[in-house]
Amino acid sequence: MARQVSALEMRPGDGTVWVDVHLQLNLFASNGRGRVDLIPGNLAVWSSDDDRVAEVNRQGRLTPRRPGTVTICASYADATVRAVFTVVPSPGA
Repeated sequence: MARQVSALEMRPGDGTVWVDVHLQLNLFASNGRGRVDLIPGNLAVWSSDDDRVAEVNRQGRLTPRRPGTVTICASYADATVRAVFTVVPSPGA
């Protein structure tokens, strides 16, 4: 069951990721009284604004596909957080 949430935070947040190097995203919820909880990935709704650049699965696992910029959203308990990732070629590619 979703709790009352005053703020969400995605970790890591905005940043640079490499093509084909998976990244586990984590979602934290604050209740406004100082308590911060890790939200299990499968309880959030995750989405990518461009699956051609990077996909995110139901557990919050980010899979960068090709160079570009992508916005990842996570929603939980009527709150939403966004992070912008720049996908770059893998080193040595």
